[in-house]
Amino acid sequence: MSDEIDRANEIAQNHLDELIATQRAALHAKGTPECVDCGEDIPAARRVVFPAARCCIDCQTLRELRKRQGLSS
Repeated sequence: MSDEIDRANEIAQNHLDELIATQRAALHAKGTPECVDCGEDIPAARRVVFPAARCCIDCQTLRELRKRQGLSS
């Protein structure tokens, strides 16, 4: 039984490591000057704070609301 628990813990750790790596890559990714959803300019201040920004604040807020509600973005 302990072998099964060890294997389950290993799988969970691998999954967590992958999620962390994905998030780190997103933080270091190159953003865009225009929002990919609405095409409006992303404010310079947002791009300074979050260089990987691909959406303006309004569109990002909508994406997050949809995600919380279980809807696709």
